[in-house]
Amino acid sequence: MNEPELTGALQGLEPLTASHLTRYKSAVSESGALGWGYYFPYLLARGKAGRSVVLVGEDSDTLCLYQWERGETSDKLELIVPPIPFDHDVLKRCLERANEFNGDRKARILRVDEQDADTVADHPGLKVRQRRAQYLFAPANYEDLSGRRLRTVRRQVAAFEELEGIAIRPMEASDRDACHALLREWKRTHRDAHGTAGGAGTTGRGIDLLGTLPDR
Repeated sequence: MNEPELTGALQGLEPLTASHLTRYKSAVSESGALGWGYYFPYLLARGKAGRSVVLVGEDSDTLCLYQWERGETSDKLELIVPPIPFDHDVLKRCLERANEFNGDRKARILRVDEQDADTVADHPGLKVRQRRAQYLFAPANYEDLSGRRLRTVRRQVAAFEELEGIAIRPMEASDRDACHALLREWKRTHRDAHGTAGGAGTTGRGIDLLGTLPDR
């Protein structure tokens, strides 16, 4: 079995696809979440063929996102992020679903936006622990690169623009092979320097999504 049977504790859920983008953007806009864990292409890239699937469901006009993952002895279900927008009652039902599937009381939320950390920590039985901080750039903040705060960015952009043979254009599906080749070289260099793949797996699955998402 490559994917879970959507029965029992998984009933009512479905695999996350590009078709959910409009509904997802509406929910995230209402919640105001900005963390990396809410970035839609990242969520799609979490699915690994035969190993894990991102599942989505809806409860009281709130979206619930789970990750099903195949284990050596048993499969596991966890929340990727809290309900969107956040709701304590919905979170309780999400955790109950995950615990029912896992057969224990240890269901986790993998990522929590900073603005929701205190609220999630107030939920009975949950503890929030920071593993590492992540963020997304807000494009509107970089439309104008003037001022002291962005002088380093301004210098780096200017240096890049002076390189020969550089063209900037949107990535397309036809770029997949070239992007994967570049990623393999980057992965090798990163592993030689740091001993890790540097998140190349997620980036590779993101490259596979080229051409599958609408522009907006």
